[in-house]
Amino acid sequence: PKVEEKPKPKVEEKPKPKDTDTESKDINKEIRKFTKDREKFTESVRQNKAIEQESRELDREIKQLKENYRTASDAEKQQIKVKVKRNEERFTALQYNEEGFRHYNRKEYDEAIECYQKAIEMDQSYGLPRNGLGWAYLGKNDFAKAEEAFKSVLALNENYASPWNGLGYAANYRKEYDKAIEYCRKAIELDPNYAAPWNNLGYAYKFKHNTAKAIECYRKAIELDPKDSAPWNNIGSLYDEQLKFDAAIENYQKAAEVNADDAKAWSNLGYAFSHKGDFDKGLEYFQKATDLDPKDAAAWNGLGYVYIHQQKYLKAAECCRKAVSLDKNFANAWNNLGYAYAALGRLNDSFEAYKKAFTLEPTVELYKKNLEKARERL
Repeated sequence: PKVEEKPKPKVEEKPKPKDTDTESKDINKEIRKFTKDREKFTESVRQNKAIEQESRELDREIKQLKENYRTASDAEKQQIKVKVKRNEERFTALQYNEEGFRHYNRKEYDEAIECYQKAIEMDQSYGLPRNGLGWAYLGKNDFAKAEEAFKSVLALNENYASPWNGLGYAANYRKEYDKAIEYCRKAIELDPNYAAPWNNLGYAYKFKHNTAKAIECYRKAIELDPKDSAPWNNIGSLYDEQLKFDAAIENYQKAAEVNADDAKAWSNLGYAFSHKGDFDKGLEYFQKATDLDPKDAAAWNGLGYVYIHQQKYLKAAECCRKAVSLDKNFANAWNNLGYAYAALGRLNDSFEAYKKAFTLEPTVELYKKNLEKARERL
């Protein structure tokens, strides 16, 4: 899928009476987190078109078999019966695939996986449910199983662009950017009008420190799919990282203009305005993001961050708990939760939250420092 980067400020301990903790002076060193809602929507459209095409082809084949049966010899009728049975199995598999597709669109990934697996059991040669299975596993952040599913599609048909794009996304997540570039370029080679791999390609180049190439790819994705807000979000994120907040806001606003229902665009606006110190604006945009997508962990974390700066620690803790309930591996949200608990005097809970953040991302100095301070207070 497309990878939408979203800045997430880290919150370090503020000074308290008789305490030596210090607040981070640089809240703009963000840990980037992958989000893929727009990508999943785009892929849903592609899958739906593929399902419709498959259904039409199956209907045509069954109709032709019925016509052929009328004038067939006995031997030919036996062959037609075999084909009819095979088509019936494919038809059942298609029904399971459609049901999986509906669950996928509702983010019911476990149910989608179950349906896709039933479709595969009915017809081992059916590539669509294998591809859908890969995207469903991506929805659960199970990248190993997603890769396995995508590779099983390519074993049947290596000229199918979608699984190559899925592999590119998974490679980006694993920080294997050279592989991501290879996979995305393969998807583009197979389908030059496929916008999603251009966006993923831009993401890989971004982390290869080739900003110009990244923006070029993002703009190509916009050219191919003008209604896609993800590349605008990603360009904004590049500027956000460079502390060019006004330029970031301009691109995030373009993303929201292109798709007013894109929760990520509003969430990114919340972070950008918070980076500028405008927490009232940040609060407004984070709330809009959570209204649009109650399952957006980044937006809930952003709300918690704003409430921390407004010294509304009960609300901050509530929002950060919501964030980690949606994404248990969200280190920054655990860190912010630790801060809120500390401000509320819940020192044991604060220590456990900081410990979780550090366990998830032990190379982040901020998390290590906060954990040490929390241990001293126990």
